[in-house]
This record gives sequence, C-alpha cells and structure tokens, in this order.
Amino acid sequence: EDLNRVQEKPYISELKTAGLQESEIAHLFWSTHISRNQSIIVDHMYGQYRSEVECPDCRRKSLAFDPFLMLTLPIPSNQQTSLDLVFIPYNSQSAIKIRIQVKENAYFKEVKQEVSRLLSIDPNCIVLAEVSHGYAIERFIDDDERVSKNSKPYAYQTPDISNDDCVIQISFIKESSGYFT
Repeated sequence: EDLNRVQEKPYISELKTAGLQESEIAHLFWSTHISRNQSIIVDHMYGQYRSEVECPDCRRKSLAFDPFLMLTLPIPSNQQTSLDLVFIPYNSQSAIKIRIQVKENAYFKEVKQEVSRLLSIDPNCIVLAEVSHGYAIERFIDDDERVSKNSKPYAYQTPDISNDDCVIQISFIKESSGYFT
C-alpha cells in the first residue's frame, strides 16, 4: 500500500465480457486491476492466471484472469532411488535379483531401459509384472505407470515381441526361503 500510486481507488462493478475475444477479456481484467493497484511491484512482478469454468448443466463457460504476485512451481528432482527387482531370463531356470538406479517418480519404461542397458537386452524383450507370493503374476505393468516406493517388479525376458502376433509362455519359479529353486 505504501508504494501504490493510486490514492483514490475507484469502485469496480462486475465486468461484462460477453462477446469479447480472450485477449480483450485479459486486457479488461488487467486494466481493472491496475486502476486500483499501481506500483513498481505491480509493474515488474505481477501477472495473470487464466481460469475457465464450465457449468455441467447448461455448459456455459466463464473466463476470468486473476492477478498474481507469486507463482508456485515444482522443482524438478534429479534424485535417484534404488529399485530391487527379479530378472527371469528367457529359456532359463534361474532368476537373478538385481538393483537398479532410476529417478524418483520414473516410469516403468525407464526401468525397462535401465535393465536393458545393464544386461545388454533389447527393451522390447522385457515384460514387467507384479508377482505375489514369489510365483503368481498378479498383473502386467504398463510402460506409462510410475514407479512407487513399494514397487517390487519382476522382469521377464521374452523373445522379440515387437510383433503383436507373438504368443509368450511364462514359467513360474517359486521363491523358497529367500532363494530361488
């Protein structure tokens, strides 16, 4: 308030925006804001949020531009997390426990790529699954799912499955006392 150059603030009634272009509406909202708030801070540090609301009953849309001084943005994280998984090679009876490093909130596609890099295997030849009790596949994991702290995926090596006509038989290996038999 000490820096505000507006001494007498005008009364502002509801803004009429029907029939105006979006840029005209934005300009109208900004003009209204600066008619009551003019300072070096507003000049250099303020902006506008665009918000649009649609009524679910009548489908009428309301468009508004609200001033802001601060904007909260997420800071990208480069932190890595360890992920333990079980790798089951194609045509083999032995499973391998491996630990890989992936970014926090990584996608399972990145897990496949890291396993591929680590074991020199084509990522198209890796299928990820959630396994319960060490032997029963609960579900297959999509590439666009995010890794969570509780993720304990199994990675199955398959023949090249880039062709959708391929049928894959997966054998189960039961875990006994922390070791695979």
